[in-house]
Amino acid sequence: MKKEIVIAGGCFWGMQAFFAQMDGVIEVKAGYANSDIQNPTYEEVKSHLTSAVEAIKIIFDDSVVNLSLMFSYLFKIIDVTSVDHQGGDFGHQYRSGIYYQNEEDHSLALSMIKELQSNYKDKVAIEVLPLQNFSPAEEYHQNYLTKNPGGYCHINLAQLDKKHKKQDKTSLYKEAILNLRGLLDETVPNVTNFANSAALLKEKFPYFSWVGFYLADDSHLYLGPFQGKPACLKIDFDKGICGKSFSKRETIIIKDVHVCPHHIACDSDTNSEIVVPLYNQKNALIGVLDVDSFHFAAFDEQDKIGLEAIVQLLQKVLD
Repeated sequence: MKKEIVIAGGCFWGMQAFFAQMDGVIEVKAGYANSDIQNPTYEEVKSHLTSAVEAIKIIFDDSVVNLSLMFSYLFKIIDVTSVDHQGGDFGHQYRSGIYYQNEEDHSLALSMIKELQSNYKDKVAIEVLPLQNFSPAEEYHQNYLTKNPGGYCHINLAQLDKKHKKQDKTSLYKEAILNLRGLLDETVPNVTNFANSAALLKEKFPYFSWVGFYLADDSHLYLGPFQGKPACLKIDFDKGICGKSFSKRETIIIKDVHVCPHHIACDSDTNSEIVVPLYNQKNALIGVLDVDSFHFAAFDEQDKIGLEAIVQLLQKVLD
């Protein structure tokens, strides 16, 4: 299930960069929370013309990461007893806080801060308040440290434990392509190469919940070799994400299948999907590679590039 929380811990550049690297985090937006004027600007906040705090809104998949873990990291990466001050930044807009939208999150925050306080003589200076409003910051503030790798950051980004980081997709795809080169064989039937490819991808990528091929005849896509739960037997060319990808001859990424009118629900636990057109040696379109995930927003440009490279490798052995 997708959830969200707004937290603050000094300059939002470092806060955004830190939590964006956490597995299960779908999106992090830098912005201004609990302002007493509507849609404040950075200059207004900086000039103390508003009560806003520099904050981040985190949208996350609670089947992958829970709120208590994120609160624990918040306590770890900031000075929890510092008032209106983190790193080299001073001012009321740099205060620390948790801004909740439901009583469950409120109770958790209070409980964890109470436990945290037992480790400090000075008072923990993390406010816990209902979220009144949140306005995204200007575009140049969004993912600032990605755009400016040498930019100022008051947080040690390396404090995130490796087991809590997002998958290193670049390495995974490099390994998968290397392994696949050793498995593919143009002297065997297509079905054999499809079967091994599906098995390899399902085994290699922990966020893939279903991997398989839909293969075309004159009017439909039919289920081919796959790994995962039983799936739809056939799909019309103009139906579902598979049909759309086949008809448009383009890779399609769906970050949330539940809000996609074209999605065909074979497995109710699927939350995101990517489909890549499949060609043979003669450059004829013969089907699609379909991949699902239980995670929301599991697929991105890296997956598009990686899976298209895998399909191009397969194309060399398909008749």
